[in-house]
Amino acid sequence: MTNLSGTKDANIYNEIARLNLARRPKICLFSYFTINEKSKSSAETALSFCENDEEKLAYLNSILSLIESSVLSEKFHFTVNDDVEKFVQKLNLKQLEKFEPLKDKDIKKFYDFAGPDFTWPSTSDINERRAIYDYITDPDPRFQEGQGEEIAINRLAYRRLIETGSLDSSKGNYVHIEHGKLVGYGTKLSVEKYMELINKNPGMLYSPIEQEVVKIRFSSTANINLKEWQGDRISL
Repeated sequence: MTNLSGTKDANIYNEIARLNLARRPKICLFSYFTINEKSKSSAETALSFCENDEEKLAYLNSILSLIESSVLSEKFHFTVNDDVEKFVQKLNLKQLEKFEPLKDKDIKKFYDFAGPDFTWPSTSDINERRAIYDYITDPDPRFQEGQGEEIAINRLAYRRLIETGSLDSSKGNYVHIEHGKLVGYGTKLSVEKYMELINKNPGMLYSPIEQEVVKIRFSSTANINLKEWQGDRISL
């Protein structure tokens, strides 16, 4: 076959063999072009435009780099999938489907947020776990950017503090948490004071120290067709 410059396209297999590549890259290139006919034709045309063997070797090595990058990417992809599957099993995320089926992309999003070593706090029940999951994977569209994640982080931090017995009720009846950190203790706030905190950080948590169960009910908001989780706190 003759290209536009009037020179004959090189046979890719002959060129690979002639250039005395090492066994591994040679076999890799043979295999690649055997299953990629379109790439084979393009490579033969490209080789015919190379001015010398040095350029041909550089071109073939660049193809090898692309092949290796693609293989590594696929291996990483499968590793991540395996890790996510283990993550789902360890946390028994399927139990959350009593509310609504879980989507693969949302499971991956929660995995990226929580990490492979994450465990649920023992003090959180299935209702609260689903709420936390949804704050990460499907936050209310009316939330500010990052608000859902902030709520989830603070709710988890609150449960960890209860779980480890780290809260000191002698310092106050309520606990204030932001960015996953204990800010301080206090008493029941007026609506005005509470709204001041909310305005500064909509995702902050100001909650009674007593362990509580978060009871979730699902509702739809009329007119704007929005779905939201609404929590009713019940002290134990």
